Amino acid sequence: VLVPARLELSPIMLEFGPNQDSQSLLLENAGGVDLHFDVEILAAYDGVDWLEAVPSKGTIPGGESTSVLLNIVGRAALDPGVYVGGVIVGSAGLDNWHIVVTLLVE
Repeated sequence: VLVPARLELSPIMLEFGPNQDSQSLLLENAGGVDLHFDVEILAAYDGVDWLEAVPSKGTIPGGESTSVLLNIVGRAALDPGVYVGGVIVGSAGLDNWHIVVTLLVE
């Protein structure tokens, strides 16, 4: 009997300091069948997107994991301050994961 796909993710909160431009999210399929995932970025300020995910979608075989790299982009276009955004990682038929991302610009 195959165990349904189950998405687990860590960490669930990320903070980017003034000199930090990338961090990884670990996505794990704790089930026994393939898990297809999508990453949605909710991080823009005044028309400037400041976060990207690579890859933004993919497939994780049962019992395996993969990393998604979150990169800060557009930092130079942002005024000094603290910016809060989000990342949603989801898969059809499963609950979405919501990750809070904070960026410090000096």
